[in-house]
Amino acid sequence: MSKAKINTVKKGKDDNEEFGEKIKKDLLFRVFKELGSLNGQPRIQLFIAHGFLELLINALIKAKAKNGKKITDDTRSYPYASQLLILHEIGELTDQDYILYTWFRKLRNKAAHEPLFNLTIADFDPTIKEEYRSIDKFYSVCEDLMLRLWNKNKDILVPVFVPTLAAKKEK
Repeated sequence: MSKAKINTVKKGKDDNEEFGEKIKKDLLFRVFKELGSLNGQPRIQLFIAHGFLELLINALIKAKAKNGKKITDDTRSYPYASQLLILHEIGELTDQDYILYTWFRKLRNKAAHEPLFNLTIADFDPTIKEEYRSIDKFYSVCEDLMLRLWNKNKDILVPVFVPTLAAKKEK
């Protein structure tokens, strides 16, 4: 193999490794890594997942609502619950998704305001998949809720939360 060809092959591998290292620093991957590292700690997983969901919802409101920037800038008049309602009303959230995100928001509020909150099976919304209704599987609930929004809105969310991938696609 010629020296030029060897350098090209090596360069390609280095580029992929560099891309892999860069993308690990993007928020989406850091959030999932953090969630996965906290198995057995559903209260903390709940806060992390909900915080990320709020960021996703804000990005969607900005992109989809006629007055999106006004809505996201005025959180007193348009709290997270109102933003969910707006997305539901304009058809960006299905009835089922709206119910699940509202349940998750209420669960987060309960966890935030009860000093000794412990997640129980009774806390799970009945529409949560049966195999996820376990304290040990709470990560899967968080993951499912985040990926529901993500998969339906990749075109809007990738540039905001995975800029490394968005930049690579532009090339």
